[in-house]
Amino acid sequence: MAGEDEHPAPVDFLLLSLASCQASVLNQCLEKKDVEIYRIVCEAVIDEYSRTDEMPEEMPSNTGLRIDHITVKMVLHTTPRYQEKAERCLSVYDEGCIVGKSLNGGIDYTPLVALEVTEDPHET
Repeated sequence: MAGEDEHPAPVDFLLLSLASCQASVLNQCLEKKDVEIYRIVCEAVIDEYSRTDEMPEEMPSNTGLRIDHITVKMVLHTTPRYQEKAERCLSVYDEGCIVGKSLNGGIDYTPLVALEVTEDPHET
């Protein structure tokens, strides 16, 4: 949406936080259920966003975007021996992810700002 794609953007870290939380909680459930053979493949993608026109003119146009929906695709590979336990973990893991629960609940935050003026801003 902006930039040269040389480094992760802040939104990439948001997606990574959600996917890694989901995969971590699923992993914990599998370990607790003594599932010994498995592989987790997880991907989070933005599949819906919207744009607002209510941005200060000083801001780049990409800052007017809002994420409306993220899809997390979770694929769990295991053997028939662990199928039942794996299915149970897949049915409940999402309830344990703090990032997912927070996003679903709508995170409220408070930006605290300050301006400090010095001769050399690198000295602070």
